Amino acid sequence: MKKVFILLCMAACFIVNIHAQNKIVCNFDHLSSNYHSWGNVSMSVVTAPSGSLGQAGLVNVPANNQGDGIYFDLNTVFNKSDFTGIKLKIKGVNASSNFAFAFKLENTVSGVVTQDWTTYPRYSGAGNWLDVTIPITGLQQGSYNRLTFIPAPYENLGAFSFYIDNVTLISNNVNSSSPTATISGNKFYAYGKEIFFNGINTAWQWNSDYRLDFLGRNYDANWWNGEFTKYVQNNINLARIWIHGGGNSSPSLNGDGTVTGAGSSFWTDMDKLVALSKEKRIYIMPTFWSFDMTINNYNAVNWNQFRQIINDENKTKWYCEYFLVPFVQRYKDEPYVLGYDICNEPEHMWRDGNCGNLSRNNVIRFLAICASYIHKNTTKPVTVGSMWIICNSDKYKGWTDQDAYAGNNYSESSLRAQYNDPDAYLDFYSPHWYQWQSSGSYFTTSIGYWLDDGNRPVLIGETPGYNVNENNWNTTLANAYLNAYWNGYTGVCAWKSPWENDGYGTFAGITPATNSFYQSYPQLVYPNGKPNLAPAVVTSISNVNSDMDNGVQISLINRNTLSVIIDNPSNACGIKVFTIAGLMICEKNGVSQTTNIPLSDAVVSQKIIIVQVTLKDKTVSRKIIVN
Repeated sequence: MKKVFILLCMAACFIVNIHAQNKIVCNFDHLSSNYHSWGNVSMSVVTAPSGSLGQAGLVNVPANNQGDGIYFDLNTVFNKSDFTGIKLKIKGVNASSNFAFAFKLENTVSGVVTQDWTTYPRYSGAGNWLDVTIPITGLQQGSYNRLTFIPAPYENLGAFSFYIDNVTLISNNVNSSSPTATISGNKFYAYGKEIFFNGINTAWQWNSDYRLDFLGRNYDANWWNGEFTKYVQNNINLARIWIHGGGNSSPSLNGDGTVTGAGSSFWTDMDKLVALSKEKRIYIMPTFWSFDMTINNYNAVNWNQFRQIINDENKTKWYCEYFLVPFVQRYKDEPYVLGYDICNEPEHMWRDGNCGNLSRNNVIRFLAICASYIHKNTTKPVTVGSMWIICNSDKYKGWTDQDAYAGNNYSESSLRAQYNDPDAYLDFYSPHWYQWQSSGSYFTTSIGYWLDDGNRPVLIGETPGYNVNENNWNTTLANAYLNAYWNGYTGVCAWKSPWENDGYGTFAGITPATNSFYQSYPQLVYPNGKPNLAPAVVTSISNVNSDMDNGVQISLINRNTLSVIIDNPSNACGIKVFTIAGLMICEKNGVSQTTNIPLSDAVVSQKIIIVQVTLKDKTVSRKIIVN
């Protein structure tokens, strides 16, 4: 969405910057008479300390504060029902700073006041910049034009000071009639109801040459249809999919790191993928880049050009103008395009020699510029798939022995320090977790601890696609999905590659978790009810005993026995049989050459049976009409 400025004028101009999701009330870079303090609390505008941008407010609080505070006046009212909270960017002057806020909303014209003296949202950032989220959902409905904050009320603290930068209203942009996923607070919503992303990593399509790219090269519609059909059957509502992969097929390049767009076949393939996600009602999260694109190997023959795009700001913007903007504008109204992951595990680019040991600041600048361009051209939310939580949370700034850049590399202050633009921010976080990590886990730790204060949604972008019982971790994946929800996360995408040969996950290892979560919380997986989608049908058979297709023979031996013969059983992954309503009758994995499946009278009485045989390179589906 284009950036909109509304000027609220009293003694000076007060700028409200409306983002795709939230509304910034004040960021102190625009001086105004609309901020105040009363009693013995004072506030002045100063050059922001390290870690922020431009200017900030310096607030001085007396010892044993008994209710004095600060407030911000708006020249126009806002409807409280449109917002769920207020976010403050706070930095304590001292490392020992730890204090709470009381708060209230006021209408200075009508005199209406609503306040909360029991919630006490707290700053505990140990002298670091931290976002403190103040919930307002429990306050009285109405229209207000003043935000009031009382630091450390009745906490009997000594005198202290802190900086305050952005003051932001968190939007309650929930559309009850649309499947489009939106953000309110730290949750995603669809159809006006909370949604949990019971997800999976599709990553890329099965390719015999083991390359990561497929769009614009050899897109296989049958493979994708079979893949998404399996997702519907196993209650998976989100697929994380890589777009460039290794970068051999997209984006199009001039030879010197200058991006010229993408070929026509790329757009044809991508249109088919988006249409399929809409047909199957499965959200997709396109992941544009991966660190793999900067490695000199067969997956990234253009590695040197991609390093140039990272290192050269002009070439980054060229990529955005000629590929990224056309992409997000093309799909801005597609409800099942969830949002965009700019890059898979970008930390490898500065940590690893085979990625070039690129400048960390250049990598962050690249991400910030991409986020800015996306936000200016669509309301879809933006994220970055961090490889490890220590690179995505200020809780781990002290882990310098593990990573010189431990701490939240993707906060607004970090991104804007490299590219100072108000649209350079992430709407949600999507860190990865694997069992080698020693910094806690999403299934044992709440978002409020793991990712600072959990002030925005957190989707686990990758995690092992199996039960973990190593490196002192012991959990089933089913329990991991459930605990993720209980700990405040908004979804999990377990990992598998299409070859399932990397040791980090398989489809069979993931589906017990997605089905278990659906059994516990069906309304969170499908807020508007599960779509009634039977498997894709290629053709029909009526009163015919057998059908042969590419080495698969499906036969009715008699009215109550179905036979499936596979010429090469080593090529088969499994057989599933459904009623026409989509109810699974049976599932068999590790099949032999001939498999006989009994059909009950109740099943036969429904007249139509769907048989699906999954091979390594395709899925064969048939509809049988039983007379």
